[in-house]
This record gives sequence, structure tokens and C-alpha cells, in this order.
Amino acid sequence: MKIVYRIFSLILALATIASAMVFSTGSVDAKDYAPEDGLIVFDSQEAVDKFICKSNYSSASNGVSYAYDESENALRVEVTGSDPYIYINYYDGLYRRINSDNISYFYSVYKAPRSNSSSSKNTQSKVYLCTAQSPTPSEQWLCHWSYNPISSDQYVIARMDVGSRLSGKGVFYGFRYDFFQDAKVGDVIYIDSIIVNTNKIPGAEVAGSRTAAKNGYPIDPNSVYLCREYDVDKYTSPLWKGNVVYNEAVCPIANSDGSYTYTLMYEPDEIIYVYDGTFSRYFEEGKDFTVNGNKLTILDSGKIDRFTLDQAYSGDKLYFESYLNVTYTHSDTWDYLVPESKADSLPNTSAAIKNNESFNVLFIGDSLAGGANSSSYRGFYPNAPYWWEQIEDSLRENYNFTNMNVYTVSEGGSTASGMINTFRNAVSNYNPDLVFIEFGVNDAQNGETDGFKDAIRSMIYAAKGNNENCEIVLVSPFYSNTEVYSDSGFEVCQTACLELEAQYDNVVCADITAMHKSLRAVKRHYDITGDNVCHPNDFFSRVYAQVCLATIIPEDLGYDSYPPENVNLEITEITPENASIDVSGSATFSAAVIGESVTYEWDTSALPEGVTVTGETSETLTVSVEKPMVGDFSANITLTVTDIFGNTVQKSTTLSYIGAVSGDLNGDTSVNSVDMFQMKLIIKQLKTASAYEDAAADINGDGKVTAIDMFELKFRILKGYWR
Repeated sequence: MKIVYRIFSLILALATIASAMVFSTGSVDAKDYAPEDGLIVFDSQEAVDKFICKSNYSSASNGVSYAYDESENALRVEVTGSDPYIYINYYDGLYRRINSDNISYFYSVYKAPRSNSSSSKNTQSKVYLCTAQSPTPSEQWLCHWSYNPISSDQYVIARMDVGSRLSGKGVFYGFRYDFFQDAKVGDVIYIDSIIVNTNKIPGAEVAGSRTAAKNGYPIDPNSVYLCREYDVDKYTSPLWKGNVVYNEAVCPIANSDGSYTYTLMYEPDEIIYVYDGTFSRYFEEGKDFTVNGNKLTILDSGKIDRFTLDQAYSGDKLYFESYLNVTYTHSDTWDYLVPESKADSLPNTSAAIKNNESFNVLFIGDSLAGGANSSSYRGFYPNAPYWWEQIEDSLRENYNFTNMNVYTVSEGGSTASGMINTFRNAVSNYNPDLVFIEFGVNDAQNGETDGFKDAIRSMIYAAKGNNENCEIVLVSPFYSNTEVYSDSGFEVCQTACLELEAQYDNVVCADITAMHKSLRAVKRHYDITGDNVCHPNDFFSRVYAQVCLATIIPEDLGYDSYPPENVNLEITEITPENASIDVSGSATFSAAVIGESVTYEWDTSALPEGVTVTGETSETLTVSVEKPMVGDFSANITLTVTDIFGNTVQKSTTLSYIGAVSGDLNGDTSVNSVDMFQMKLIIKQLKTASAYEDAAADINGDGKVTAIDMFELKFRILKGYWR
């Protein structure tokens, strides 16, 4: 039974048909995108009827029931019989034709609940395309794609790269979705939308935004901690500094012992959020995972997809969709390598950065210099830029180094010795003032390290020969999968870079190898790779950018962690605002604060002796008067709240105390002979005084009730000047 898979396939197909227009970026929910812009949204029964309709060669569906679901605000498709599928007629629905040459990518936002049958969760889905308006039966579904659906109780994204297969196929008329090849009657899928475009990045952004909007946000979407999309400040904030880690990658693949417990770089003070790789699903602490010290454990009962070791080469699903992005605050420090500034050896670069001088910068290398395997390279949300693009963005935005020209030359699979001539041509064409030379990964993998040092030396000569003032950054290699490749080859290349740094002026090494070795103390290769071989994922691409920036930024400019201003930090209320204590008892002040990872400090120095306080460093302060005091008073109490970045806010409130009236033992608000009689009984021990009576009877304030107090009380009554 193929119904659910086919439905899914059909949705994906619809996406392709929808349009080949390029999307604008930055939308949160993409609600303003119309079908002709490449977006189909099933947000009404009318939309369902418009796109799921019979053509002259295909019925609208088979083996399924379908309708708009108001509670999900999505198309609901349920398997009712055999050979289930749904057909989306793009041509009749939009009355337009889409040329196959204009379609490169399509995305479908869907939810396949975990309550579906087990057989539907372990099979493939297919999307069939038709490029003929009146095809023969054998021509109808010649073109199709397969994918592995994700069963989840949240909405997810299906993505397909169709450009290479569709080119030259003519015009598209419809899609047929076969969601689950082995679906059972009762299996259900919900389809939110289908996105089609010519450019992978806009389509991915719309799909990611729609999915996140469908699932909701675990925290305020305006929070300074949220990093669902590329942010140059957060991406290039050095991981070895500061108190916040944004989107630390954790790959949910089993350890060698079969466990699903992973080490984080730091011990979290607070987990802000955990998202999946496409930022479309979020997970909850205590339900999906637990944290103990710096160990994160995925729970069996949670929603996080888990992979076994034999799935280590599962590709996109594992290394782009299913890995976890963990954001948290911490108080501990990085105990491993801290990259150092080598800007003193790059005086021209330092001057250019400081003075925004005209400067040509060249990045040259293998596939890593070409961006592999960042999410933008592979067309996945959040489409993070290549590591060298992050360097450029940081220099422009954070150091105002805008007067530079950036050039890149890369060749996948290349080695240093094989790129010497290409390098010579590049420096001749671009006349760089600064060159980043990134090689060594393929040299080490291919066992060609013997000539590595001489090849890099030849590049140094070529750069200096073209421009004697050219400065050079040698980017040492990223370790490839250590289960396949020995570390030694990569370390030969690293050593060569360091030796050339020592030998030549104005040549430095951005030591990626050393930083990678330090990270391996806490991170597995699965956590930092985009292919489980030799390409870094978004997380380690950030490390590339950060190490290179740390190497070239002048120390007096500083390369520090990103300290976002917590614009939401506010004490909205302290209750009760005007607390009072009548004779004895306590008053509790509770603070309502907007902000995250904050500390509390209550200033109670204005309170008199005899008052005790608890909770001075918590959100709740309690002020107690255990023994009644004579006389009234009021005192200011001030709360200072500080966030993790050092931002502070204050708010004050007032405590009022209504104490005992000296001499008024019976509390009738007047002092007379009745009070004298009560005091006499107390002094003669004919009556046990209450706490209030003790306070009121201690006229001279010496802490005890004696005949002296009796004399003072009588004297004041007779004289008539009681207060």
C-alpha cells in the first residue's frame, strides 16, 4: 500500500510545479507568497479543491480520502485502500505552464504522525512528475524521485534537488505523491505547503520558516539567544570565549557502546533550546533529552530521531536534517587551545583593517574553500555561508573593513602540488594583498604529503613574486574521518605550515588542525562533519572562520565573544508593592522579570536591627519580624537584576512596619490605668506576657519588664504627656 508515501510524493511534486520564481528572503511564515511566486499553501478547502483535481489523464486520488483540516490548517490525507496516491494538478490549478529548465529545487512541509503504522515509517516515498499534457500510459510517470520520510509529531521538510533530472523535459503539468510504499489503512499525513524555486536558498528559507511557524517557538522569537538563521555576530563569536554557545552541533548517532549520551563543550547553566538541523523541530528537556553536567542524553521516549552506527553514512538526513543544534549559557571556561592573534606578522593587513584601506583578498584551496559541506553549499536551511564568506562578513560588519575586494578559487579534490599553476594564475589575475591558502585534506587522504611543503613554498614564492608585500595565511587541514584515515598525514601538513610560518616573514598559520584536535576532546567526528568523511558541517565551518579571524585581527581591536544586549531585560513587577508587617510576622516580595539567565541581588541595608531576611539572591525575598518592635518604620528595598552579559536593571519597593505602641499593653490605642494593672500582673508574674505585651511594657527599652517600667508608665500617665 503506497498511499501515504504517494501523497507525500505528490506534495513534493506540487512544489516543483508551483513555480520557478525566486523567493525573497527573511520571511518568518512566508504567508505573503502567492502560488505564482512558487508557493502552494493548503490553508483552506478552496486551496485543496484548486490543486487536487482530475486531469485528462489522471484521477485526483486513489486509495485515500483527503480534505482541509481546520485544526491543523493543512491538507489531511488518510489511507483508505490499496495503491494510495494523490495527484496535484498544477496546470489546471494555476492556469500556467512551468518550464522544466526553470525548476531546480522543491520542498514540502508535512507531518506524518508517529501514530501511523510501523510499516509506513521504514519505507520510501516517491514523487512522480508528468511533463506531457496528454501522455500515453507508459509516458505518464517516467520521471520520479525517492526519499525517506520522517515520522514525527511535528512538521518537517522534504527537500529534493530536481534540476539535473528535469532539464530539457519540457513543461510540467502535474505531480503524483506516493507517500508510504507500505502504508496501512488509517495512516495519515498532513501537508502544509509546497515550495518550488530556481534557487536553493530562498526556497529553503521559506520552507524552514513555514515549518518553524507551524511548530511554534520554544522561546520568544525575538530573544537574543535565538539563532534560527545566519547571524554574523553569533556565528563568528569565538566558541572558546564568552558565556553563550549558539547551535553547538550534536549528531544523534549511537556511540560505540550503543548509548546516546554526548559531551557538550561546556556544562550548561541553562539550556535555551534544542532544534533539529533544519530548525523546523524543537525538543524539550525532560521529555526528549536530559542534561547532567556537560552530558546530553537523548531519551528513548522522546521525539528525537536516533541513528545506529551502521547508519553513519546516511547522508543528508543525518548530517543536515537530523543533527541537533544546542544553544545554552554556561559559567565555566574553555580549558583547551585558545587560538592566538598573529596580526603582528601581518602589518599590512592590520593597517588595512584599521584604516579601511583598499585591499585585495584571495581565498584558494580545495573543496573546503569551495564551501563543502556547509548548508548553503548543500541547499539546506539555514543556508549558512561558507567559512570564508563569514570571515568577509565579519570584517565588513564588525570592523568596518568595507574597502576590500574578495576573490575565491577552489577545486574539489585538489592537492597543493596539483594547484601550483592555478595558484600562479590566480595571483596574477587578482593581485592579492592577502592570500588564504587552504590545502592538506586531500594531500593527507591521498598519501601525497611528501611534496606538500614544497608546493606551499612555491605558492608563497608566486604570491611574493607577484606582489612583494603580499601577506599569507596558511590554513592547516581539518582531520578527516579517523576511522578511515590516519592522523599522521594531516599533522605532516600542519607541521609544514608551522615551519613555513617560522621561516618566512608575513606568513602565518591559522591552525585549524590544532583547534580540531582540541575539540576532539569533547566532540566526535559525527558532530562536526557534513559527510562523515572530510567536509565540515555548519558548526565546524564556523570554527574555520573563527580561527582565521582570531589569527588576523589586531590585538588592540580585539576579537571577543558576541555580547548581545539583552533588550528584554526588565523587572516588570515586585509584589506586594507596599508590603507591611503588623507588629510581627513576615512580608514576601516576588519579582517578575523579563530576561534569561539572570541573577538577583536584594539590597535590604535600610532595614533596622531586629529584622531578618532570606532569599537575597533569589527572585523571592522574605522579610521577617520575629519579636515585635516598638514604633513604626518604613524602609526602601531595592532589587538589582543582572544578565549574563553584565546588563543590569533596578527596581525599588517599600516595606512598612506597624509596631507596638509603648505602654499600650492591651492594644486599645490608649494608655491608662488598665495598662498599669496589666503591667503589674506581669511584673508579679501573675500573668505570662505575650510578645506584644512584652514589647509594649518595656518602656525604657532595656529588653526586660521591671518596676522601673511600671514607674515610668505611671509617671507619664500622671503627667499627661504620653505620646
